[in-house]
Amino acid sequence: MSRVAKRRRRSQERTGWIYITIAALGFLAIGVAAVTFTLRERKTDKMSGCPTDHYDSVTAVLVDMTDALDPTQAAALRNAMLKIRDATPKYGRLEIYTLAPVTASTLAPIFAACSPGSGRDVDSSLYGNPELADRVWKTRFGDNVAEVVKGLENLAPQANSPILEGVKSVSVTAFGNPLARNSKIKKFILISDLIQNAPRLSMYRGMPDFDAFRQTQYFQETRPALRGAEVELVPIERETASNIQDTRWRSFWIRYFQSLNDTVERWVRIEDY
Repeated sequence: MSRVAKRRRRSQERTGWIYITIAALGFLAIGVAAVTFTLRERKTDKMSGCPTDHYDSVTAVLVDMTDALDPTQAAALRNAMLKIRDATPKYGRLEIYTLAPVTASTLAPIFAACSPGSGRDVDSSLYGNPELADRVWKTRFGDNVAEVVKGLENLAPQANSPILEGVKSVSVTAFGNPLARNSKIKKFILISDLIQNAPRLSMYRGMPDFDAFRQTQYFQETRPALRGAEVELVPIERETASNIQDTRWRSFWIRYFQSLNDTVERWVRIEDY
């Protein structure tokens, strides 16, 4: 074999080893990425899809359907609930409650599950499939929330609206859960006409002065423990209650939640949510 042929052969061998090394490094990188992705996937409960160590966030929504909604308000409620659903982050827990008397038992959520994450949560196409993630989100979370929201319209009106009692009940169930206590984000959303109507306090009999109300035993008994949750108040305004839903009414509820050391992040009409 000539010297030229030998040099050519050695050059080809070096080139071959370079390609093999590059390929090996590429496979190694993919393997590391896959392992990293697997390690980052947390153990979750099969029924709820929630992490078994703790919830990353908790959003509790209390919907007051004790009085019927007009068609526009019903459509606005659907829109608001779906926005809340879509804003729930991966591994974030969403709980939906409807207002009812709590004399016999606490309020139980009509929906409680965690978002599995959607395509927007997939970090890289190397080890993730955004389209598959979207399908999983839709099947396991999105469609289920939509079905529950649709059922809200079929709830029968009730004689009383024990809002204060309902808020306390949700605070215990949603935010007192050991898996929720260390959540970085806690949010409480109250969708209601915000007209308390219960035997011990009915705003239909007159708007109470908050400072006086704060000194009562009833305030202490119904005081919730929202554990620093951000509060969103979403009032449903009623034409028949314009004499109640005024500036004093708004001030009462904002001061009420502020007295609990919770921040009222938003006050927004259901139609504007």
